[in-house]
Amino acid sequence: MFKNDDFSVRQANAKASRTQLLQAHRAAALAAAPAQAEVMRERVQLAEARKARHEIRDERRRVEKAHMASQTEKALRAAHEAAVALAAEEAALSLKEAQAAMIKAIVTDHAERKSARDLRYANRKAAARR
Repeated sequence: MFKNDDFSVRQANAKASRTQLLQAHRAAALAAAPAQAEVMRERVQLAEARKARHEIRDERRRVEKAHMASQTEKALRAAHEAAVALAAEEAALSLKEAQAAMIKAIVTDHAERKSARDLRYANRKAAARR
């Protein structure tokens, strides 16, 4: 049927070569499977370690942020307390000043009335002597 010529020999050789290449590729893939699985395990372990480091770092950041917030809150509370104390001191000082002014006004008014009374008395006495 078929002639055993040069072309058919080359075709058969090419087919055999392709088959051998495919078999070699499959054998290499099977041989490399354990190594690839090991590489994948290592990658998974690295990813898990990275995730753990990120979680630790994020937790540290949260703790630091909470600490800063509490420090800020303490500083604000201290500033508020200082402002309240200063306002109380100013209120007490203004109350003292108001009381002193009121006492001064009363004493001045009393002294003015007394001097006016003494002047009237002296005028009456002087008028009675004449």
